[in-house]
Amino acid sequence: SALVAGARSGVGAAAGDLPIVTFTRGGWSNPAGVARSELQRVAYVLREDRLVRQHWVVLDPAPGSEPRERPLLDEVEALSLRYMDAGHQWQNGWPPPGVGAGDLRRQRMRPIAIEITLELRDWGRLVRVVEVAG
Repeated sequence: SALVAGARSGVGAAAGDLPIVTFTRGGWSNPAGVARSELQRVAYVLREDRLVRQHWVVLDPAPGSEPRERPLLDEVEALSLRYMDAGHQWQNGWPPPGVGAGDLRRQRMRPIAIEITLELRDWGRLVRVVEVAG
């Protein structure tokens, strides 16, 4: 799956339904040939110490649209994301600060890596850095 556009994230997000990160991904398989996009809107939330993946069946959901949910991991105390920009500097959100609404080229840029930090009750602190394909 590829990060397509619009990654937004909260830093050190705690329990609640505010997304930790929301993005559009490409490559949503469609083996039944249903009339829909191959792009998928995805969000991850922390709810009651559980990491939950949400997705919508339409790319641009209407207000009040309910996402489909899949619990991924229990005993999550915290989750944070950082994004490495082209200058190898870590940013706490994406797109980085200073990218205005009129700067479409910079808005579409992808981070070159994402650092995922999980605080788990049973395993402690786990940090992974994932390269983002360009």
